[in-house]
Amino acid sequence: MKVYLTLGFHINFYHSWRGDTPDEAGFGTDMRVIRGILDILDRANAAGKQARGYWDTEVFWTFQEIVPRHCPDILQRIQRRVAAGLDEIILGPFNNGANHAATRDEFRAAVEWAIENPWGSGLKQLFGRVAPFYRPQECMFTTGQEQVLRECGVDGLLFYYALVPFNTLAAFVPALPLQQRFNPFWFRTREDQPPLIVFPCLSTADLLEFGSLENLMLDLHDRQQRGEIPSDVLIHINADADLEAWLPVRVPRLFSWFPNTGGLEEYIAVVNKYPWAEFTVPSEYLATHPPQGEVLVRQDLADGAFDGNYSWAEKYPSLVLWTLLERSRLASLRADALAARVGLDLRAALWEGMDSSFFQRLIGLSTTHFGMSTPLVNEERQARALDILNRAVERAEAAERRAVRAWKAVAPKASGDVLYDLELVPVPLARDLPVPAGRCAVRLPVVLPEGVRAVRLEDADGNPIPAALTEVAPLPGGWTRAEVRFVAPVGP
Repeated sequence: MKVYLTLGFHINFYHSWRGDTPDEAGFGTDMRVIRGILDILDRANAAGKQARGYWDTEVFWTFQEIVPRHCPDILQRIQRRVAAGLDEIILGPFNNGANHAATRDEFRAAVEWAIENPWGSGLKQLFGRVAPFYRPQECMFTTGQEQVLRECGVDGLLFYYALVPFNTLAAFVPALPLQQRFNPFWFRTREDQPPLIVFPCLSTADLLEFGSLENLMLDLHDRQQRGEIPSDVLIHINADADLEAWLPVRVPRLFSWFPNTGGLEEYIAVVNKYPWAEFTVPSEYLATHPPQGEVLVRQDLADGAFDGNYSWAEKYPSLVLWTLLERSRLASLRADALAARVGLDLRAALWEGMDSSFFQRLIGLSTTHFGMSTPLVNEERQARALDILNRAVERAEAAERRAVRAWKAVAPKASGDVLYDLELVPVPLARDLPVPAGRCAVRLPVVLPEGVRAVRLEDADGNPIPAALTEVAPLPGGWTRAEVRFVAPVGP
């Protein structure tokens, strides 16, 4: 029996605590550390040693916006390693998005566009092939998303099952036996969802809890030898690719033996030291090691403080950004519903292309606009988030105003003694959902001319509709403000 090691380098150049410059105040750290990782891997392979891993990444900010302009050599070097069969690519969200806060169509776009997209930055387009696994940004996931992932061709997920933060699953499931904890297992959030495979991972901080990677490997191998673990095991370490811990720590030669100071070089040396140890990548390991058992987790998941969403949700700027997101969503749906009534094509403004409200909203969902830096994110990041989401709102509301004008131009006008002529336009809860049949309570603010003390509400055929006049209050000049309340049928 063997102890396998897979190393995951999580790429994201768009941080909540650093800005957008190619230096140590921005993504310069990412470039420096990733080049260091690639140097270590390439040197080890050139010396005939096992050394490999996988790269999981968001797409838009890093591989569409930053890498081609500032460090194309990094892309080329990873491409060479993937083409040689050494490393593999694992999906992250296109938008670096908080996908558990996304609508169904936003989530689908984040996954599909990470694979292939109209701008040529999809991971399959860049690297030729991707493993069918998905590492949600910040491990964010919510119940019922399994079906969308399956429809997009995704077979599995990467989540932390850890002793210390970052953690995702361990707080919500009973302690797993070692054979399951160090192997892939089936996962779902509801009984009616298709199961996905989860590769549980550790962070580099967990290695301190175990003493060192070598201690953990020796312990697991000893348990295999004693029969406590009757199978191969997989130690899966996933950490940010800009983490300084991947690089060796400069210590006096006298202390060079000290564990957890050698970074990636130390991991490579340990694996190559033992005949029962081997590097692998997720797709290769799964090909010969089926999932061990199944877990059901109903909670919303994220790897922030307290194993949840605190790091992104509990700050005032996040509430401001979320309000803008919701405004753009609602305005888009209203504009769509009105445009459909008059044959107006608003797809370019609302849904299609990088200038659309949908695209701006999608990239506005980047987790780093909300955290995890707390109590505040980088001021440059905050300003950019506000700019993006204000743009999403402006485009959606401009499209809505355009649809309203087109609708008013063709809507039939009521005749007779009419104070207000109105039409209720049902709006779906989501773009891909029909409007369900039902009844809707309506509260309509009105201003009544002098002398009007009561109103009669009628449908288009002149039939009376039961209504009440409430919140009546006088205005200057003898006018009166009030609210008309009634119940209206809605539906297709």
